[in-house]
Amino acid sequence: MDELLEAADTAPKEELEEAMNRWYRQNVEHKRCAEERCNQFYSGDIEWSPEVGLWITRRDLYQQLKSINSRMRSGNSSSRVHTSHFARACAASNILRPFQMTDSEIDERIEACAKRISELTPIAPMLRDEHLGRCLSEAIQKGQTKRKKRLIQIIRDERERRKWASIAKATKPRRGGAPTRIKVQDEDGDHVYETREEVEEHAARKLTSRFKLARHTSIEEGQLFDDIGYLGDTTCTRAILEGTYEFPPDMNPHLRMLLEEAHKVFSNKSTEEISNFISTQDYQHYWSRADEFIQSSYSNIHFGHYKAVARDHYLSALEAAKLSLAAKTGIPMERWGHSLTVLLEKEFGNIYIEKMRAICLMEADFNWLNKLVFAKRMMNQAYDAGLMPDEQFAKANTQASYGVLCKVLFCDMIRALHITAGIPSVDLGNCYNAVAHPTASIAMQALKVPLLTIVLSLSVLQTMTFYLRTGYGISETGYGGTKDDPTFGLGQGNGMAPSGFQSVSALMINAYRRLGHASEFTGAWTGFLFALAAVIYVDDTDLFIMASRRDQSLEDFFRQTQESVTDWGLIVEATGGYIKAAKCFWYMMAWRWDRGVPTLRPLSSLPKFELMIPQKKNPAKPIPMRDVSHCEKTLGVWSCPAGDFGVHIDKATAKGTLWVERLRRNKCPPGDAWMGFRYALMPQL
Repeated sequence: MDELLEAADTAPKEELEEAMNRWYRQNVEHKRCAEERCNQFYSGDIEWSPEVGLWITRRDLYQQLKSINSRMRSGNSSSRVHTSHFARACAASNILRPFQMTDSEIDERIEACAKRISELTPIAPMLRDEHLGRCLSEAIQKGQTKRKKRLIQIIRDERERRKWASIAKATKPRRGGAPTRIKVQDEDGDHVYETREEVEEHAARKLTSRFKLARHTSIEEGQLFDDIGYLGDTTCTRAILEGTYEFPPDMNPHLRMLLEEAHKVFSNKSTEEISNFISTQDYQHYWSRADEFIQSSYSNIHFGHYKAVARDHYLSALEAAKLSLAAKTGIPMERWGHSLTVLLEKEFGNIYIEKMRAICLMEADFNWLNKLVFAKRMMNQAYDAGLMPDEQFAKANTQASYGVLCKVLFCDMIRALHITAGIPSVDLGNCYNAVAHPTASIAMQALKVPLLTIVLSLSVLQTMTFYLRTGYGISETGYGGTKDDPTFGLGQGNGMAPSGFQSVSALMINAYRRLGHASEFTGAWTGFLFALAAVIYVDDTDLFIMASRRDQSLEDFFRQTQESVTDWGLIVEATGGYIKAAKCFWYMMAWRWDRGVPTLRPLSSLPKFELMIPQKKNPAKPIPMRDVSHCEKTLGVWSCPAGDFGVHIDKATAKGTLWVERLRRNKCPPGDAWMGFRYALMPQL
């Protein structure tokens, strides 16, 4: 590793890449070998106690005995080498004369062990508690303070885990799992595919199209694309950030505004280049606290490997140096180019491929590197420097309800001021998958992330091979992109996806405000002037539009609203995204005066305006206008501009009633039920 670090600045890239991947492969082999030699595996099927462990050990020994006898009969002499060790293990489990047993006797005993284990399963938690209680008493008697504290923590954690498992089983609806059949909609109607080959083929085809949603946008056209490429790693990209690039005269005007906003962000003098150095302390701090049972990694180098490494300072330093080398050179590991896509039903029984969630399980160390550099270091510096717009509410230490509160206050002010206003709800579709990599690269470079680190992450995504996991298991063939035909998007499950999308959305919001679409307010007491253009929480977007003057006609206001929505849609398209018209609607808060008393106009008294949403390479689509008293669910809350929360209260009441009904139908201890009510149901209500 020391030689690789020294050669990082001088060796030719091809030679360095070959040497690095040779070292990486050896490192992976060491991890696999260490796991194979590990003699303790946790299955999780039944809670462990000495009695349970005895019967599990006996079952495993009988199965090994059957395998040994089979190999000895076949003449494989190598199986006789460890028979003495095996005989001692059998004696420790009170299995006498094992090599004198016939295959039928062994099968009978395996069946008896399995039966006994199934009998112990219902009382296994009680046996586990008794075992831990004995261990705790022993630690107290011997004065073992550290062991006592650890046992108390284990007992507390396991009891909490059982309580919440009981609550979830009683109150939560049945969850959808990995599908064994899918329904695909095309021009000829709906088609159901049930065989493994059909499911994998059509799911891969749909997911490939999803990962290429951001392809063939305006940033991939003409001279601009020739200048910046797929990764935005050229001298022209640097010129864009420094403000010296001469834009082609025929380029997309909204894309140009995005790139000009990137220059403004990059020019901020209060920020410095993000560090891509990974220290031993960084590594140990994260992995020593990580949940070992989080799924990851097509290569089977999982969280458990990295947690084990974190216990040793030297091995942690080696892993940190490995990641620092990759981030510094922009050369990824070979195994990072393979990912496992887990296909899950969002709703139990709904097998439409468009309604399924596809989560990418990337290599654990690659994902953590992305989280550390992009999600932590980049975003912390951006927020400290005030570079992230107030309109984006999806940030650390905030909730979606903050965005709802802002929207409610906007409507309250409109009702107090009696100004004509509009609130188009224009949600994005597949926001993490519909991001063009050149735009994302420029946005993250503007936030001072080192170019080679960005190239490392995006190049892996562009050429990644995705393997599909369904109810049939993991597919043998993968799908994905190539250098000539890359996949775009940031990937659902990628550690850099939320922060990468936020960096792009910051440019989008700034460009939208630059066009003059923000609503301005003045504080009543302080006289403080502030502007707010929208409430955005990841892909959920509500635009705030106020009439430019009090005497503005409804027709003029509608044209103003249409212009705002069109500009927002074209800005979104310039980044590779799109507005999902099926999820969109809008409100118009217009007033009528009856003897000096203002009231909001109902939908029936408004002109039949048809607000159009731009669609990528398709004609614009109209979205419905809702009555101001009609409640819609946004960011988890049912609300309307009229300020009536009755529907939300009714929905919350129905949710609580359903929760209680489920609790009555299932057996749940009263203490656990009250805990679930206080800490699970009440926060949702």
